[in-house]
Amino acid sequence: MTEREPMGTLKEKASTDGDGRSLANPSDVAVRIYHSDDTAASACEPVMFEMAEENCMQSQGLIKGLLPESPLSLLVGESQTGKSGIAIEMAACVSSGFPFLGLEVSQTPVVYLVGEGSRDKFMNRVTAVRRRFETERRGQMQAAFLHGHFDLVRNVGSVVDAAYSCASALRGRYGKRAGLVIVDTLSSMSLGTPENTPEGMGAILAGLGRLSSSLDASVLALHHPALGNKKDGPKRLPRGHGSLYALCDACLYADGKVLSIVKTRDDDPSLVLGYKRRTVYLARSSTYVVDLDETAATAKPSNVSNDMKVYSELVGNPNYRNLREIAVRVGLAPGSVSNALGRLANEGYVRKTGEGKKARFEPLARVALPLAA
Repeated sequence: MTEREPMGTLKEKASTDGDGRSLANPSDVAVRIYHSDDTAASACEPVMFEMAEENCMQSQGLIKGLLPESPLSLLVGESQTGKSGIAIEMAACVSSGFPFLGLEVSQTPVVYLVGEGSRDKFMNRVTAVRRRFETERRGQMQAAFLHGHFDLVRNVGSVVDAAYSCASALRGRYGKRAGLVIVDTLSSMSLGTPENTPEGMGAILAGLGRLSSSLDASVLALHHPALGNKKDGPKRLPRGHGSLYALCDACLYADGKVLSIVKTRDDDPSLVLGYKRRTVYLARSSTYVVDLDETAATAKPSNVSNDMKVYSELVGNPNYRNLREIAVRVGLAPGSVSNALGRLANEGYVRKTGEGKKARFEPLARVALPLAA
């Protein structure tokens, strides 16, 4: 376990509210929202240095090989596949420094915002994980969990205020700045916003960008997959406009048994983690926690589909559009690339112009992620 280096400087905030009450107790955050000013230090200030190897910024990510330090990462999965359980386990491991499903983490406090489902059921899951850490792992979770109604588009200021208050409470108690904010789920915090349009998704991305820059923290958003008929095709992409997938630095997919990497910029995309949900009985109810399942991982050694490879290359390399050039870049046969492009075009992720040798393919992603609103 290594301690996370700060991404930047977060402006200090007073640890008391207007009535002089201390915010050091995270339970205070759940009953009241404390307002912050809009003058938090920006993470966009230029850094000047010579291009020498010793000056290169090194980071293993929040979870080594899986979750980078990034303004936006995604965890995608259908309902009832354990997305929230995985995210809670991530929050517990990252905030305590305990390995996540066997992977090394960079310890940092975590703010977890949940906007859907029953508050009692969600807190039961958190309680089960906390008890396991206290008894089995002898660790301390440095995390704040807040359930409520949040809107990243129409009322992003209150979302930032709530997250900032949680981060201030964590800093007052542990003396460290929160380095990760988890949004559960993206759709519940953007109700009524047309996520399939560039304008709608642009507004959602602006809210996520403001959340990340205001707290100077990485953001992991939970989301549902796009509709599709192919299990290994476009269904693993996040639902909504293609700019969401194009602008995230990492996209993880949970299918109920395996957690795999759909997109990554620096890590190994073939990494696969098997997991299983284990029932835990509390005093008056039952819930589940997520455990490592090595048999599930070995049964499915790779799930990076041709569709994902082709789409990622189209988005990340805008200088070529010819089918054969794409095939060379992704290392697939032209026929496989052609089939993948056809499926992506049918699902609305790629636009085709021309026919035959003059055919060109364009990813439908045109919105830039604003780092500050």
